[in-house]
Amino acid sequence: METQWIKADFKTVSQWDGAGGDQLRLTSEALASDLSMNLSAFLRTSVNIGFTGVSNTVFSEFLNGDDLSCFAAVVTRQPEHKLLIRADYNVLFPLIGIALGAQAGGFASPDRKPTQIELQVVTLLFRLILSEAFRAWAPLTQTQLEAVTVEVEPTPSRVLPATESMCAVGFQVAVADCTGKLTVAVPAGLFTESPRTREADPVPLTNPGGWAENLMELMMPAQVTIDIWLDPSEIRLADLLLLQVGQVIKLDHAAEQKVACTLNGQRGFDGQIVSTGSCRGFLIEDFAS
Repeated sequence: METQWIKADFKTVSQWDGAGGDQLRLTSEALASDLSMNLSAFLRTSVNIGFTGVSNTVFSEFLNGDDLSCFAAVVTRQPEHKLLIRADYNVLFPLIGIALGAQAGGFASPDRKPTQIELQVVTLLFRLILSEAFRAWAPLTQTQLEAVTVEVEPTPSRVLPATESMCAVGFQVAVADCTGKLTVAVPAGLFTESPRTREADPVPLTNPGGWAENLMELMMPAQVTIDIWLDPSEIRLADLLLLQVGQVIKLDHAAEQKVACTLNGQRGFDGQIVSTGSCRGFLIEDFAS
């Protein structure tokens, strides 16, 4: 037996006060709690997410300020919809840093766009967020959506018409001492279908432990810069100015002393320089302490 329900039209704010609007808010609050738990488990650090509200918008307004945030276009199936997701750089970069091994609180947001390897991590984080959102919204949409493609940093003008109506669900994300906004925008009519009160089939929760393997799989094609360093030496400016072609600079580095190898600027290995035919090579002898 079905209880009474009110069909909600989310295209006008005044019509969000019915039962459908209340259910969307309650569902999104529960989603924020689930995202906090699953992202914290995945990143092995405390991530706090709170639901901030739902608003009407159009695609052109959603893109405002996108130079300070990372934007992705998502295509779903069952049925097909085009969704949008955006996260502020000041919280996204710390999440990326923690996913790549940085300590919580020790990763500041740089004044640049994410690199290619960072975008792969963003794609993984966005997919985790979307899978939780689709599970939480299943009673409202009457279907279990699935993300087919997640295109991060696309050409905005080609994603949707500027006047396309969207329903934006907002969250506040806090990790360490960094906070920022996370927004998921869906087609205006996605939540307008009347929710049924019948018990939905249970959907398995995402297994946070499996994301580490997925992250590594995504990162495997990435290029890592390897640099080999001798310990630094010093020279007086007066002697530097007298140097001529053919002169030899004596380094304070013993022949048997190990040289350091850095990976993307971080200390990786200790070893020594060796010859490999007509080329020089680096023999790994130990992991850097």
